[in-house]
Amino acid sequence: MQTKYASPSDLAGPIENAVKSVDSSYNCNAYLCRGYQYEDNADNVHAVTSGEVITFHIDLVAGHHPGWANVSVIDLASNTAIGDPLVEWSNWPDSKSGPPRNDTDFTITIPDTLSTACDEGGKCAIQWYWWSDSNSQTYESCLDFYVK
Repeated sequence: MQTKYASPSDLAGPIENAVKSVDSSYNCNAYLCRGYQYEDNADNVHAVTSGEVITFHIDLVAGHHPGWANVSVIDLASNTAIGDPLVEWSNWPDSKSGPPRNDTDFTITIPDTLSTACDEGGKCAIQWYWWSDSNSQTYESCLDFYVK
């Protein structure tokens, strides 16, 4: 997905670069799922079940920025994590882990506790979040889902 605030030359770039392009017409929180809107993605919402294991692959294009990362379930109304991270790395990307690399190819399990909080699309997202200590930049992406 592309917004007019993402650099066409660097769609995977840090959020801080996109925020520099924000004008008065921007009405989104760039630090919530990179500013992407549920309404723009309603046809791609994933229906999941409690206990389901989901496989992820991170297309690492900026791997020279060490920092930390996590994957959490986010309450989209409050932009807060629901519970603890589903997976986290204190050193990301970890070029020493692999092959296979467990920092770019990994699984998460849908917690049993989400059946009410995330029972319809637009309430929650699974958010991958990476903070680069080396250059103070934020990278993130989201997966819209609901627990059926």
